[in-house]
Amino acid sequence: MVEEEVWCGAPFLVMGPSDLRRVRTPGLVGLVRRRPQRVEMLYLGQGEDISRLIVCGSSVWSRALLLGMNEAHVCLKARERLDRLSLHQRLVKRLQPPINAGFQSALAPIKSENTDFDQVSRQTFGV
Repeated sequence: MVEEEVWCGAPFLVMGPSDLRRVRTPGLVGLVRRRPQRVEMLYLGQGEDISRLIVCGSSVWSRALLLGMNEAHVCLKARERLDRLSLHQRLVKRLQPPINAGFQSALAPIKSENTDFDQVSRQTFGV
């Protein structure tokens, strides 16, 4: 059974972050931190091919890992470009994901500058 999470009325499929490379379709993708009492959207992107949108080791991926990303959420509802852009803009405005808001504000509480992002990805997600 596929788990679903609804963000501001839009349905998202829940998957492991390393599974994004298998989703070769247009849509929206969110990098998410799930805690026992709270689910937080860390980053929200949109594109023609979700598998190419967020690459392991990219700055967005690395920042999301540092902020505790442990899930990816994918919305396949908005396949047309204008629909995706509209939904993306509305969700970013309402959810205010910290990475979308700006890398500096998202990383301010993090002290370590010598994190090996590739190692963190391999240990956490096996990628």
